[in-house]
Amino acid sequence: QVIIGGQTINTPNKPKLLRTIPGGTIGGPIKKDKLFFFGSWEGMFEGQIADGRFTVPTADQRAGNFSAFNTTIYDPTTGSINGTGRTAFTNATIPTNRINPIATKLLALIPAANLPGTTNNYYNSAPMSLDRNNYDVKVNWNRTQAHQIWTKFSHMKADAQAEFALGAAGGPGLCVGTCGSGTGITKSYVGTVGHTWTIGSGFIVDGNFSVTQRTQSVLGPDYGKNIGTDVLGIPGTNGSDIRQSGFPQFNFNTYTGLGNQNNWSPIFRDERSYTFTQNASKIVKNHDIRFGADIVKHELTHWQPEIGAGPRGRFNFTGRETTLNGGAGPNQYNSFAAFLLGTPNNVEKSQQYETMTTREWQLGFFVRDRWQATRNLTFTLGLRYELYPIMHRADRGIELLDLNSPVTRNAAGALTGNMQVLLGGRGGNESSLGVSSSTKLFAPRLGFAYRLGDNTVIRGGYGLTYDPMPFGRPLRGFYPLTIAQTFISTAAGASQLFTPFGTLSSTVGIPNFTGPD
Repeated sequence: QVIIGGQTINTPNKPKLLRTIPGGTIGGPIKKDKLFFFGSWEGMFEGQIADGRFTVPTADQRAGNFSAFNTTIYDPTTGSINGTGRTAFTNATIPTNRINPIATKLLALIPAANLPGTTNNYYNSAPMSLDRNNYDVKVNWNRTQAHQIWTKFSHMKADAQAEFALGAAGGPGLCVGTCGSGTGITKSYVGTVGHTWTIGSGFIVDGNFSVTQRTQSVLGPDYGKNIGTDVLGIPGTNGSDIRQSGFPQFNFNTYTGLGNQNNWSPIFRDERSYTFTQNASKIVKNHDIRFGADIVKHELTHWQPEIGAGPRGRFNFTGRETTLNGGAGPNQYNSFAAFLLGTPNNVEKSQQYETMTTREWQLGFFVRDRWQATRNLTFTLGLRYELYPIMHRADRGIELLDLNSPVTRNAAGALTGNMQVLLGGRGGNESSLGVSSSTKLFAPRLGFAYRLGDNTVIRGGYGLTYDPMPFGRPLRGFYPLTIAQTFISTAAGASQLFTPFGTLSSTVGIPNFTGPD
């Protein structure tokens, strides 16, 4: 039992946090003085009970009776399209035959309040978990006395899980902190091989090559179930692609939203990085000269239509649908009344038409001279050159908003014409669309160290560094990869705020829309 505000609630979930971190290492020779190995494993297994308070409708509100809440509920089918002249429901009660059938289906899924009041009146708790395993294996081989080779492989797998806060009705993720609902699986792999080779007197070569991969998927508890179309019967919510499956969102004023509130899911991510580094050092008298190259390639492949409402769609009930234009503003009861009537103010959906891909190179070359000028004075002089070619998609170039598109404003101030987005490598366009990166990224280095006696050293230096932030992150999504659409009523101007966009029905739903060819 838990006691909240003097109210005793029976719950099968005893509050707890249990975190177990086992691990171990093993290492030793495979062949004496020639071949060695080392391995390690660390696990982290965490289970805890997450809980929270949420807002659900009371029994009267479910029945459409708002008479006890000092609120006037207006019939949106009366009066003018701008919300004036509407007729109020008698005794602030919606007749039973006016409650929308789809709203009735959803009401059956919403848990009953188990706390008093009209806000924060539902308590729920459920287990959440995080299991993670890290593995490392490394092998060192002394090929010769002058040449050492090593290789390493690392792997991490992490699984996280959280439930819907409102059970069968969905809602936010029931978790500690900020998270979504469902199951998230992340896997990381790192494979590296490197060497150090002494060639002749005072000449050393060293380098490594590495491949990193991360895959991640986050699936809601409703994944694979077309709740919007098959259970509720609302067209346009789901689609033929399983990644559009699940429970659409229903959002209100004050009440906890229904459906899968993770508009950013499902997630399917695959990221790879290839890195190659090769350096050489040569001692010439009192000069320690070092030079080398760093070559990096990043590849990103994502499916995640996180812009806007997400792939299952969203229905927004602002409450103005059941208020009077010029009267009192909407409150939570107006919002829920609009839901019961099945009259959303607007509906939304996002669709992803192309997998988000980015491919990019990062190149760096350097030379450095550590000069022992005197017994007490050492200078370090260096120059690095970096090059970041413009990234591209897996099968074409980048996109560019054409600011010269024929778009103008009419007398009413509205934009007319078509804003164009150019696609690199399509329609005769060059891949980079004329966008270029600097070829003058020289980064000097200067340093010194001067010894004053046996106990004091003065050091100083100057360097210029360029930020190698991957371009792929800010260019990961957006138009034309993903398009978010909002459907509002056809009423003009401010009247749209009071006029519903259709009704929750088997004939309206979310209209179909398409992206560019």
